[in-house]
Amino acid sequence: MAYSQDTFQISKDDIREVVTRSRSAGLNAEEERIIEDTIIRVRGSNERISLFEIDHALQDLEIKQTISKFDRRHVMEAFEAYSSPSE
Repeated sequence: MAYSQDTFQISKDDIREVVTRSRSAGLNAEEERIIEDTIIRVRGSNERISLFEIDHALQDLEIKQTISKFDRRHVMEAFEAYSSPSE
C-alpha cells in the first residue's frame, strides 16, 4: 500500500500512546519500545513525520525480523487513525 508523504505533527508521548494502542497486535514491551524509538528517531527534531516514513521504518524492522508483518499492519492502522482524526 502506498502511504501519504504528507507530514503531520506528533509528540513523543503521542507516538508512545499510538504504539501502545496497537498492543492488540501482540507486541511485547520490548517490541513496543523498539518501534517507539525508531519512529521518534525517524521523526527528527521538527516533530513531523509522514505515514510513508513510518511504514518504511516499520518495514525495516519487519525485514530484520524484529516485528511481524501482522504487527506492522496493526501499528500502521493505529497511525492512520491518529493522522486522520474523525470530524
